[in-house]
Amino acid sequence: MEDKKEIKCKCPYCDASIEEKESPICQVCKIRIIRCVECGNLVSSNIEKCPKCGAQV
Repeated sequence: MEDKKEIKCKCPYCDASIEEKESPICQVCKIRIIRCVECGNLVSSNIEKCPKCGAQV
């Protein structure tokens, strides 16, 4: 039986580890992080376009 590993990500602004949820909040810098629907990049919920691919977030 395979072990399920917990997926963790790093805040793109301060590199702190965050648990990936639907809309996680970085506990260090207090920024709400969302995932771009086009490229999957982690971005702040305060921006309008993904800096990686330019898609609306």
